[in-house]
Amino acid sequence: MGGYCATKFADIGITDAIRMETRGSGVDFTIVNPGYVSTGMFEGGKVPFITRWQDPMKVSRAMVDAIKKNKAEIFVPRFMTLVASAVRGLGLPRLVDLSFGTLGAKKSFESMHEERGRPF
Repeated sequence: MGGYCATKFADIGITDAIRMETRGSGVDFTIVNPGYVSTGMFEGGKVPFITRWQDPMKVSRAMVDAIKKNKAEIFVPRFMTLVASAVRGLGLPRLVDLSFGTLGAKKSFESMHEERGRPF
């Protein structure tokens, strides 16, 4: 999970920085924070009890809508990812650990099938 999470944090950080650097240039950026999207990437994973698998078409429609409306950031599903972001944003790592443990998020990828070439 370390590498996977690191790339997510990096994507958000670089997008925030570039958005500020290009302000007023006509170039815009939208950060997309999808939950558990029903694709082969998550095959064998378990979704925390507080959320559900997301349909890839629903996520893609949300992305297109966000781009059309020039939103800086979206969450799909809104509830689960907003909760995770809010808890993380409090800057209390133990609260994040407790929340993710209680919700079952930390076990999400334990049951996934290991395959050669899989990046996580």
